[in-house]
Amino acid sequence: ITMWGNSPSVTANNINIHDNVIHDITNPALAEGIAITIHATNVTVTKNIITGPFSTAGIYTSQGMDGPATITDNTVTGASAYGILLKSPFAQTVTGNTVSGATVGIQVNATSITAPTINLNRISGNTTGLNNLSANTVDATSNWWGAADGPGPVGPGSGDKVSTNVTYSPWYSDATMTHLTYSTIEGDLIVDGTLTVVPGVTLTINGTLTINGTGTVGTNAHLIIGGQLEM
Repeated sequence: ITMWGNSPSVTANNINIHDNVIHDITNPALAEGIAITIHATNVTVTKNIITGPFSTAGIYTSQGMDGPATITDNTVTGASAYGILLKSPFAQTVTGNTVSGATVGIQVNATSITAPTINLNRISGNTTGLNNLSANTVDATSNWWGAADGPGPVGPGSGDKVSTNVTYSPWYSDATMTHLTYSTIEGDLIVDGTLTVVPGVTLTINGTLTINGTGTVGTNAHLIIGGQLEM
């Protein structure tokens, strides 16, 4: 599925691409599952299932877009290159997607001069989970990276890899996305219940930690407190 507008004054505006099942893409000239190209604005791509192989991307936004895009609740598997490829210079919201089996799960290109937000996604089983080539720091907090100890190698974990200029903490430590794990907390933290540092994770709190309950630090895990501990 490829969409575009005719000109800056005749845009493809307020488009919703939803509930499609796309597979067996063999045309080398149109190698994306869903491509949002020139003069498109206010586009939502939601609840699509896109299965590879395809040579470019499952979902693609072009640097020629004229406005924002929202990519939500899609499933993209088996991309030989990119699960989701973001090139648009406008706001891009990527949330609730499942991206797996790609060389790069999500790539942010240098042309994305407005930093996209990438939250609440399941990004696992890719060679690289998120690669940021832009000059911005990308908000990729609250995602599942395929491992309880989070992403690597910039991150502390054994999950999908993330590049530099990516904010990945906190991340979900389970595929059902019910438990958030932090690596660094700037400021004070008050826990009304149980604080658990899962194995392999170092939690740094640059403030006062107050636990109104119990605290557990797993094997090969570390808790670093830059202020006071109150229990």
